[in-house]
Amino acid sequence: MVAYFKFEKLPDEVKKYHKIRSKFRLDCTQYYNPSHYKGLTDFVNKKGQLFFYCTTNSVAYKDKTHNAFYKSDISLSNSSMNFSSIFYDCDNCNIGYGYPNPRYWLKAGKINPMYNFRFDAYLFRHNDDFTLIELIIVPNGKNHIDRHYNNLLNNVWNDELSNLYKKLTPFYNYSLHNNK
Repeated sequence: MVAYFKFEKLPDEVKKYHKIRSKFRLDCTQYYNPSHYKGLTDFVNKKGQLFFYCTTNSVAYKDKTHNAFYKSDISLSNSSMNFSSIFYDCDNCNIGYGYPNPRYWLKAGKINPMYNFRFDAYLFRHNDDFTLIELIIVPNGKNHIDRHYNNLLNNVWNDELSNLYKKLTPFYNYSLHNNK
């Protein structure tokens, strides 16, 4: 694991102050990124905020690597681009995985800014109502995503995550009195 980002639904008072209207928006409130992972750069807005919209899908697809069908019910995106879907290999658990779109060209004819990160693995932990999502990034971990996913499921990383939580810093100042 190289980077960690915590996304949360902000309190209504904070959303109102910062003119955030979406009910589905989750903002990055804390992070730990000692290796300066750059894969999220294109999702940071002009104000310096990193956020995703958490939406429900129901997309079934065949994974060529595992030769199995998977269903994604959740995706994270900003207003113009999908970050990742969240896939699950466990029943009724709050731990999932995903990865960037590996295509060079996006459907809109634009170059995919995530293309250089297409081999990265994303691990997600969230609460039941998706108002809090933790994102753990393992660069070049896509080929071993099963192992990383099972390590998170089986609490192998608990000590490392506990130490990481002590090192979190705010991503953006969502104070009600910050200088705009």
